[in-house]
Amino acid sequence: AMRPSCPFGMDRVGEHTVTLQEWITHVHEVSPVTTSASPRFYRSRTSENKSGTEMAVTDDSFPYGVTLTSGAEQALRGLNYCVHMAYQKQFQDEDEHKLDHAGDVDSIVESVARIPSLMKTILLIEDDDDRRWVMSTPIIRRVMLCRFSVANNDVALEEKINLGIR
Repeated sequence: AMRPSCPFGMDRVGEHTVTLQEWITHVHEVSPVTTSASPRFYRSRTSENKSGTEMAVTDDSFPYGVTLTSGAEQALRGLNYCVHMAYQKQFQDEDEHKLDHAGDVDSIVESVARIPSLMKTILLIEDDDDRRWVMSTPIIRRVMLCRFSVANNDVALEEKINLGIR
């Protein structure tokens, strides 16, 4: 049977994760740490994605002055809503549809956890109140516990394949 579309915003999860990815890319492009600013933590290089284009976001770049934009904040609020509604949906469905939504929360969390450099960028948010708020959100608390939040995408994908998760 085909799963009905989710009325609580599952389709929006992709849009919210793209918004967070764009925020992270912007942060790394606008405020890159130069070699002279932090020679111990930064090697002057860029990484290349599979298509061969350079990416500003690397594991060894540590931008300064990171601010939480209103777009990133709205994306986090939207993801919190999606997680909340996915969780509620598991208990509201009739017994026959309960399993249709059993993995929705995990799917949302994993899709957010797979955003490259998300946790690093959050930890680099300069404003203490903003950083505290982000770290306290339900989606980020769940992401912190997800094994994919600390692995690069290739490792995370390989791990998912090895575990037989689709």
